[in-house]
Amino acid sequence: MKNKRKPQFRLIYNISKKDNKKIFIKSAATQDAFDFLKNVIKKENLSKDFFGDNAIVVCGTFKDNCIYYPYLTYPTLEQLIIDDIHNGNHNFGISFIEKYVSFINNLPSKQCRPERFLQEFGIRSDEFEKPVKCLLLGPIDCIPANILVNGNTWHIIDHEWTYEFPMPTDFIIYRGIYSLIIHLQELIQSHASMEQPITLLQGYGKNRTYIPLVWLELLSSMEMPIERLRYYEYLFQKKVFIRNKPGRLRLKNPPKIIYGVNLSLLGF
Repeated sequence: MKNKRKPQFRLIYNISKKDNKKIFIKSAATQDAFDFLKNVIKKENLSKDFFGDNAIVVCGTFKDNCIYYPYLTYPTLEQLIIDDIHNGNHNFGISFIEKYVSFINNLPSKQCRPERFLQEFGIRSDEFEKPVKCLLLGPIDCIPANILVNGNTWHIIDHEWTYEFPMPTDFIIYRGIYSLIIHLQELIQSHASMEQPITLLQGYGKNRTYIPLVWLELLSSMEMPIERLRYYEYLFQKKVFIRNKPGRLRLKNPPKIIYGVNLSLLGF
């Protein structure tokens, strides 16, 4: 159960067996979360139409107040990036991340002012002086950890936070890369080197978070500034989680290049 969520969004996740096959099961952790659970099926069907031939959307079956899914054993895109870093390939798995960015950029989109996105997140409309590229649907959790890779075929899981309106493409990409920064932080710090420099992103002391320079260069090349995308992420987490205290952004311009981190000072 993701118990850091507010009660109306809390779900329970279990793995079980049926006919000697593993199945993945979602259920509501609270009565308040039951409507949220039921709406997942609708979002999966919308996602299936949206992704089309670009990827396979893994849909569930609603039965006995639960949602049942096939248990797939393909590695996640995040795991492939982890393996690439462990195998000593330079640039922190950037080739996989570039494929991810290309995948998101090639999904159905249009240039527009995302009015419903602004309303949902409580963002002032004057932040958008001109239209930006937006996906026609908001698959906000289409992050590398939720993409299963089977050869050239990608299977997309976990559509709980798919929004039914256009959303800035850069924001989806930012969330994907930011999820890697958080999930792979120890790996990022332990593999920093002259060939693979990093820089400080946020936080102080043991709560410092670093980003590989090649990832930062990719984020910095996008149309929307990192500071704004980071603020949108804060607003999303504020809606979903009980506590939300992001570390202070500490990026320098130009970024301060770091070739190694003293992990003992950070508790690793």
